[in-house]
Amino acid sequence: MAKIDWASIEAKAKAALDTPRLSKKLNEKLDDIMLGKAKAASPKSQSSLPFPVLAADKYIEILQLHIEAAGLGSPASGALGGTAIDALWDLKYTKPKKVGPRAYLISIYFSNNLHRASLDPLRYPEGVRNLAALLNNGYTAHGTVSGIWHGEWIQNLLNRSGTHFMGESMREFLMNYASKYGVIGSRFGPDYE
Repeated sequence: MAKIDWASIEAKAKAALDTPRLSKKLNEKLDDIMLGKAKAASPKSQSSLPFPVLAADKYIEILQLHIEAAGLGSPASGALGGTAIDALWDLKYTKPKKVGPRAYLISIYFSNNLHRASLDPLRYPEGVRNLAALLNNGYTAHGTVSGIWHGEWIQNLLNRSGTHFMGESMREFLMNYASKYGVIGSRFGPDYE
């Protein structure tokens, strides 16, 4: 009976794959799949969406769970109104783009207006520029501010602990899903650091 030399077959296959022409074709095909121009021919791949989009969808799902768990609508934490909660809930992402060899970027962002007007526009005309960052990072006010908000006289909270929902959700995603989606790194914009 003939003996099969698997090491020899494997070496020849690797040598064939390492040619510049084939390597270029493989990288082009990978780009097409990752950028959504072609579908991966795999029985495991049941979606026509590229991996960066699937990863973004999964991260958004996890982030929304962390926002919900932060209890931002609870009166004990300085309840937020419905428009503020809606602003945090509406997340979108950009189309994936190639940023290097076998490296792709997709940006996730809050798509609603995160600005909130000031209770005292004469002293603090800018108001809150980024509600998500303020809730994520927390704050300590420089003093008491009172004003009319939606027809009611209210006073600001002097401090609010950061919920850190951004970092917590990213840690969970990286620990549980990064390898599944081929994610090798992530970073937040400067507002969330």
